[in-house]
Formats: sequence, structure tokens, C-alpha cells
Amino acid sequence: MSKRKSTPYEVDDEFFAQIDFLRNDYNQALETIDQQKADIRQLLVLLIKEDIPIPEDLIERYIRKTSDSKFIDEELPFD
Repeated sequence: MSKRKSTPYEVDDEFFAQIDFLRNDYNQALETIDQQKADIRQLLVLLIKEDIPIPEDLIERYIRKTSDSKFIDEELPFD
């Protein structure tokens, strides 16, 4: 009978380094997106405050005109 030698699991350090690099890039992208959202909101508030016309496509993309209708029809939980 031949004995089978089990090969130990080899960890590819380069692979994990690339995964870590991609994770860092992804986290930075999420932070940039959050900052850009805050900047867009601040700019829109300033435009509205100064009564500067906002293009319709920007309004549709970034401004919620009405709330969900399901919340409007519900009864309030207090008397």
C-alpha cells in the first residue's frame, strides 16, 4: 500500500494582498460616494434657497417630490 501524502493548503499571499487592495479601494469609493451625496444635497439646498432654477432632470434624480402613498393613508398611532 502506498501512503498518500497530504499537501498542506498553500496560501497565496499575492491573492490576499490583491483582495485587501480591492477592499481598500472599495471602501474609499463608498466614502467618496457618501461625500458626493452630501455635497449634492448641500448644493441643491443652496440653489433652492437662492431661488435659482434647477433643471428638471436633476430634480427627478435627486429630489424626492412626494412621500410614499402607503404612509399617507395610514392612521396615526396616537389619539
